[in-house]
Amino acid sequence: MSKEGEEGCDDTNLFSKLPEEFGQAFMEEVVSRMNPVDACRLSVVAKSFRSAAESDAVWERLLPNDYEEILCRVDSLPDIYFASKKDLYLFLIGNPLLIDANTKIFFWLDKWSGKKCFMIPISIKLYPEVDWNPSYESSFREIYGFHWEEWFGIRGKISTSMLSPDTTYTAYLVHKWDYGFGCNFFAEDRPAFEVSVGCSEDESVNRVVYLDRKIGETCNEYVVERIDGWLEVELGEYFNKGGENKDLEMSVVDVTDGLGKTGFNTQGIEIRPKHG
Repeated sequence: MSKEGEEGCDDTNLFSKLPEEFGQAFMEEVVSRMNPVDACRLSVVAKSFRSAAESDAVWERLLPNDYEEILCRVDSLPDIYFASKKDLYLFLIGNPLLIDANTKIFFWLDKWSGKKCFMIPISIKLYPEVDWNPSYESSFREIYGFHWEEWFGIRGKISTSMLSPDTTYTAYLVHKWDYGFGCNFFAEDRPAFEVSVGCSEDESVNRVVYLDRKIGETCNEYVVERIDGWLEVELGEYFNKGGENKDLEMSVVDVTDGLGKTGFNTQGIEIRPKHG
């Protein structure tokens, strides 16, 4: 095999005839248009792109435009030195950060797209109470559990200005059941919940879901078990155009007539970019 054949996977010669500044700028432009995962892979498999794939200029473009503003609002940023913007990005995809202690909203980045993700706190109404009780709140890492006999409702909201623009988001209720409290449901008495996602000035889309798995059921159309052991159920989708400041509202309302339920625990509502 010729030397050229042996070095066929080394793409250095592709840019050898270009002025150095132009070649580097071109490669940075190419890498910045990739998703972050592919950008990391490219630095390993393509030698000529390695410098571009490590460049702060590239990762500055892959980070959200307002990432500096968000980090200034983080309640307690770990005392970590980030040698590069790539290091900062990799930190943000695996470490949810609390934005303003009073909001109880957690923020992190989606691994595949670099879009912003959030876990928002919820308000819970236990019927027959008349008003939403602000004392019934849950947030990430502050698990809220309660036990009741009749109906309950959940709602949460976030400003669309916080979401990544030109992005379709999906909202999920993250929860689990404490089966030690006798909340195993059979098909004939399975509790149903009406869920909705939308802005107050727009028409929300409603549908009925189930937050549990029936006894003997191995696959549920709505509830999915996460790798952390919690369950999540999709509440709905919302396309964020960007440039607007609306309240995106999500709700979960028990519509089962007086069926006793108990042992419900929740982290809150997770909002993340839709994939596929």
